[in-house]
Amino acid sequence: MKPSSNINIGGIGNDPELEAEGAISTTLPAHDTKHIPELRHPFLSTEFALRQLCDGGHNGTALWLGGQILALYLADTLSNAQTRGGAGRDGRRKRAVELGSGVGLTALALAHLGYDVLATDIPAVVRAVLSQNVHANTTYAPGRFDGRGTVYVRELDWSVLPSEWTWSNAKAITAPANPGVDVKSPSPSPPTRADAPPAPTTQTSASDSKSEDNHLCPPFDLIVSADTIYDPALSSHLLRTIHALVTLSVSSSPRSTVPPVYLCLERRDPALVDQTLKQAQEVWNFHVGSVPKKNLVKAMEKGSVKWEEHEWEDVEIWKLTWKGARSSKTA
Repeated sequence: MKPSSNINIGGIGNDPELEAEGAISTTLPAHDTKHIPELRHPFLSTEFALRQLCDGGHNGTALWLGGQILALYLADTLSNAQTRGGAGRDGRRKRAVELGSGVGLTALALAHLGYDVLATDIPAVVRAVLSQNVHANTTYAPGRFDGRGTVYVRELDWSVLPSEWTWSNAKAITAPANPGVDVKSPSPSPPTRADAPPAPTTQTSASDSKSEDNHLCPPFDLIVSADTIYDPALSSHLLRTIHALVTLSVSSSPRSTVPPVYLCLERRDPALVDQTLKQAQEVWNFHVGSVPKKNLVKAMEKGSVKWEEHEWEDVEIWKLTWKGARSSKTA
């Protein structure tokens, strides 16, 4: 099984790998299915086969509640003709990138909605579950002209500075480039304050290094992440990574618009959540707004998911919109 893949998504039914014994079809909340290694997760008109590991090795190898609710919300929000199976203003299929893809549910859902998706995680999670789940949900029908997208799997470590990223390596963004090729994200300008992000600079488009066979690069039309705010040390790295992807997307094409960012989280640590959202506003210059709970209820109802309120009451979705580069000021 390769750790990197680009796969057309159409749902299960044609792949013999999905006939594993013991797979259980369920839309139970994730905390009730941690003991089940093989899940069949219904989504709209299809089902995704999801393998998970709950051996304590890493949080990202199991299904979490935020991924389930984010997938349902995106299905409701992005279900119009403008996004589902549609092309962007420059004629290409719309692109999404997910940070911390884990078992891959949200990435698979976005592909089913018509996006080409870059699903990213650290190497251990990619090897343990993400690549396998993307492969397991391959459709063997030729071509990809049925309005559905492709999932590309690549490693991305948020602790690596964006200036060290490469888009020419089909396996990893935060890894050495392919031999003889060195296409990196440009080094940022020095920040004006010690805790401030760099202002975006004039850049060579990352999409210049795109290979249609095994790459997906900026510009992105959508950035998503679920269940990734749980460690103070990681939260700052996550925000820096999001900011870099947004600014790369804006600068990669004259027709690009600012991609919206959706963060889905469980408010397990209110202080950490509030600190992270405050940092997004004050340091990285994002407008931050919460998605009303009634919108999540509507999305769950449309997705035929009927959970008791207490089973998901701590789940929130926040929309981040970058307001642009700050004016240079003396600190």
